[in-house]
Amino acid sequence: MLSSIAQWIIDLGISDRGTGIERARAVGEKVQRAGFDAIDGLTHLQSAHFLLLGLTARAQGLHQASVEALEADNPYSTFTLIRSYAENAAAILYAIGHPKKIDAMLNLGEAKVSIGQIVSYANQGSRRFGQFKNIYSELSQYAHPMSTSIFASHKVSDDNQVVFSSKPAFKHDSDFLVASAWIVEMSLANAHLIAELGDMYR
Repeated sequence: MLSSIAQWIIDLGISDRGTGIERARAVGEKVQRAGFDAIDGLTHLQSAHFLLLGLTARAQGLHQASVEALEADNPYSTFTLIRSYAENAAAILYAIGHPKKIDAMLNLGEAKVSIGQIVSYANQGSRRFGQFKNIYSELSQYAHPMSTSIFASHKVSDDNQVVFSSKPAFKHDSDFLVASAWIVEMSLANAHLIAELGDMYR
């Protein structure tokens, strides 16, 4: 079984559905801890701290919801939530790279920052986010009514018959394990970036 699982997934401690859920659930604590540590001892709050607190709460909510969707065997919800989780990390990265635009991210003033600008920065304007562009593109295939999500409800049986189910379910165990691993990776990315943004405003 392990020989058929990508090494990067095994390196995250994931070898089957059980360990996928276990690792995805457990790593959420790192996001919460990073948020607490980032504001510990602060006596004066700036705009950056409000952004940090909001993105930390958002990360925790998205983490919890994505794990629950994974446990429910719902690929549509799981991948769509992971996509939002990725955008959350991208927003923190954008704030780190554009400290003068934090007020604009909070809609304080006339200037605004769009999600397109944030995603574009993570995709091309920064080398900090590894494979964000490829992962985000794959997640979008499930988040939107495109071929990947449409055909996720169809299977071809051993006798070459098309089988359709209206009940959401991961078509392949490999997709489930990838989703588990992406939750872990997005949790670690959010936690690291939350800590970094917090350190900038101590």
